[in-house]
Amino acid sequence: KDNTSSVIEVRLRPAQAQWRYRLDVFADGRRVYFDRQSLRSQHFFGVTVYTPSHILNQSEVIIMFESGAGVEVVENKGYMSARVYLPWTFIVSSTRGTCLRGC
Repeated sequence: KDNTSSVIEVRLRPAQAQWRYRLDVFADGRRVYFDRQSLRSQHFFGVTVYTPSHILNQSEVIIMFESGAGVEVVENKGYMSARVYLPWTFIVSSTRGTCLRGC
């Protein structure tokens, strides 16, 4: 969730329920799917959620907020991992006093 955006939740489905989808995605408490071409990219208040077109089992979900921050959630062999992407300006302004390079 960004400051004022919709709440997006990504959950790993139980092993016995992964025959079709690997991850469950909820937007403001409502389950959403990405199994049709028209649903690959969905827009909610302050956030866009999408899955790559070549992935059919909903094992990768990308969440991009209006602030420029993003989260990529991936399921692989029963494990869920996440990567957080932040704009450089956000990193610099949030880490004042911290040496990031060549100290």
